[in-house]
Amino acid sequence: MNGAIAKPHPNIYKLIDIIKEQEQLGAINFGRANLGTKKSRRTKEELKDAQIECLKLKYETGLIDCMDYLMKVSSFVKEFD
Repeated sequence: MNGAIAKPHPNIYKLIDIIKEQEQLGAINFGRANLGTKKSRRTKEELKDAQIECLKLKYETGLIDCMDYLMKVSSFVKEFD
């Protein structure tokens, strides 16, 4: 969880969002484990995929609106020259 917190003293709302995100990532991993998917060593790409999946779940459940979803997902897109 330390890696998800960008600054030493986040406000309570940011901390709640981080805890919710960690819970959703845990639920995704639990679901994968129940399907018999072998947990491999996480690469940066797998972590990004899980974070995007988490954002998708937040959008689908109404925790974030469309603009927030698009802004956060756009941060995963690399700039092209």
